[in-house]
Amino acid sequence: MQEKQDQQDLRELSESREFDPRVSEYLKEKLCFWRKDFGVVSTDGEERLDEQVSSGPAETPDRREQWRKIFFAGFVFVLIAQIIFEFKLGNPPWLGILFGLAGLVTLFFVFYSNDIALPGCAAVASKKAAPFNYLALTGAVLISVFSFFLWRNSGFGLMQVLVWLVSIALLGYASFSGGEGKQADAEGEPVLSHQVKWKSWRELFADKHYLTVCVLVIVLVLLFQILFIRKTPVELVSQQVEVFLAVDEIVGGSRAMLFPRNVVSEPLGYYWLALISRLFPASMRICAFHVANILSFCLGLAFLFRLAKLLFDKWVAIVAVFLFGVGFWPILQNTALLGSSLVFPLLSTALFYLFRGLLREKRGDIFLFGVISGLGLFANKLFLMMPIMTLLVVLIWLIFTRKQNRILRVLAWFGLAVLTMVVVAGPFMATVSQNPTVSLEPIFSRISDLEVNIEGHAFVIFAKNLFQAMGMLNWSNRSGWVDGIANRPALDLLSAVFFLIGLVWLIARAVKEKAWPYIALFVTGILFLVPSALSIAFPLENPSLSRAYGMAIPAMFLAAVGLVLVAKWLGRSKYTRIVISVVCAFVIIFFNYQLLHGVYVDNYRQNAWNAREMSETVMKFEQNYGEDARAWVLGYPHWVDERAVAIMAGKAPNSLLLNLDDIHGIVNQPGAKLFIMHLEANDSLNTLKTVFPNGVESMVASELENKNYRIYFVPEN
Repeated sequence: MQEKQDQQDLRELSESREFDPRVSEYLKEKLCFWRKDFGVVSTDGEERLDEQVSSGPAETPDRREQWRKIFFAGFVFVLIAQIIFEFKLGNPPWLGILFGLAGLVTLFFVFYSNDIALPGCAAVASKKAAPFNYLALTGAVLISVFSFFLWRNSGFGLMQVLVWLVSIALLGYASFSGGEGKQADAEGEPVLSHQVKWKSWRELFADKHYLTVCVLVIVLVLLFQILFIRKTPVELVSQQVEVFLAVDEIVGGSRAMLFPRNVVSEPLGYYWLALISRLFPASMRICAFHVANILSFCLGLAFLFRLAKLLFDKWVAIVAVFLFGVGFWPILQNTALLGSSLVFPLLSTALFYLFRGLLREKRGDIFLFGVISGLGLFANKLFLMMPIMTLLVVLIWLIFTRKQNRILRVLAWFGLAVLTMVVVAGPFMATVSQNPTVSLEPIFSRISDLEVNIEGHAFVIFAKNLFQAMGMLNWSNRSGWVDGIANRPALDLLSAVFFLIGLVWLIARAVKEKAWPYIALFVTGILFLVPSALSIAFPLENPSLSRAYGMAIPAMFLAAVGLVLVAKWLGRSKYTRIVISVVCAFVIIFFNYQLLHGVYVDNYRQNAWNAREMSETVMKFEQNYGEDARAWVLGYPHWVDERAVAIMAGKAPNSLLLNLDDIHGIVNQPGAKLFIMHLEANDSLNTLKTVFPNGVESMVASELENKNYRIYFVPEN
């Protein structure tokens, strides 16, 4: 009876002329605690979840100072532990482990006992499911099946592409039908999503101080990237040469869907490089590749920013962009010229649409996630795990929102995501189905005894690999010298410390508030380590920075959270927080600059043959002796790739290739001749002396030890 009386009173208040209707709505929201949606925050807009701003670590200044001291102690413990790990002080590093555990426990106690001044994930009101166009879905499935066999039988072609695009368009129409993307304003009028986006971006950058920080971060990241790519590739190696050959094939008219000779056999990265290469002359291919990689990297940073802003706040977002933009791990993966530069932009975009789709309950975002993940299968084998990741994230979402979401709806969304992946990846799957061994052999060679015998039980090796991979961010990795720096943590000193702080905060937040996005982020981070841990037949290749590249995204998020927390808790005023942030930023830049321009370059030059020096010898020779002058590189086992020398000299890859059997055919060619050979290539030298007795032999001293080479100069007749 009391409940009915309260409702009647509220109804009379809302109908009274003395009250504004908005006042009555406010009273209903605050007084009707028995309503099912009481306390639920609606987030239909494009803006991220409302921030929960706390009053600080404690109510009184004395208690606040006590908590600050405890936080500082935990920070110092973790810093000491990471210094021990970084510089390998002690083996085994028990002292570092003890300091690390003490710091992590202290920080967890602080975070769990206080309301941290960072936003959380508010509850989301469940939306009524929009109607789904099953007719369009049926058409999309049928046309995609037809497209699969069309690609399988006919390969790449205009008709095949059109049919494929029609199937994707029908599936998109089915996903966005029923009012998806429309919202309402305060008066109930529909508002287009692009209007909401524009308003949210205007509000975001209305803060002039924040806008200044964003501009500074963008400038720093671009300068850092440009300064490093000027030194890359340090030397060209055979794996990188195959990338140039693949791009040349595409520019020349080939429409291959697999490149089995390459480290990355998937085609999308090579087509992207070929597209940008058309804007540059052939002699500037390396410059074109750098431009393509920077463009894709910037696109990835844009969606990384949006994802961090969605899950955390704008400050964590811009700090994450900074850490990712100057971190040696992402930069090396992007500039290694191994064909994997599209992994980061595709992965960050896919994760953004997945989390936003579940947080906002937007079916269209789930479709876009499936599209990006399907395209990812064209780019790298890492995206084979996306269906598993989708299943885990959706299950976590279901468990923590089971009161609002029916299980059939959750299964339908998971099915939509996987179906979209399959439809988008149909052409690539059709190509692989013709010869699955070519594409799947690299996977089976690492998880089975296809190449070498597995020593021990496979599951035990996998568990050990996964445990080692979990420690690569703070302890060590075993990557190659082309796309990584081995035997050191995957993060610089300060970023690794901030990562641990952010990880403890994430765990405390997940335990205390049961925020499903943070639990999902933690699970996906572990899942991103699985491709590296699956190196069962070759455990010495684990942990690998390239195979665990997906982990860089949650790692940088948590490192950004850690930096923001350190600035907030250790800074007693706005000025001290700015000073702490600036000092940390410069230290991070310093460490990563030293790692990239010092450690990485030195390791690379010590392990690779000096193709750059040989290319400089070729260019200087042709400049001195005119257009008719010709140079060749004579092959030798386990020596420099002559194609690498040609590419670095701005020539066609095979222009410097010469077999000894063909040497008599160039005797009558006009112009001076230069032959580059290994110091121990005595057979080649004797043949040259026989054919060209007027030649002059000399040795070129390299800047590096044991990298000298011999040249044989034949003057013009």
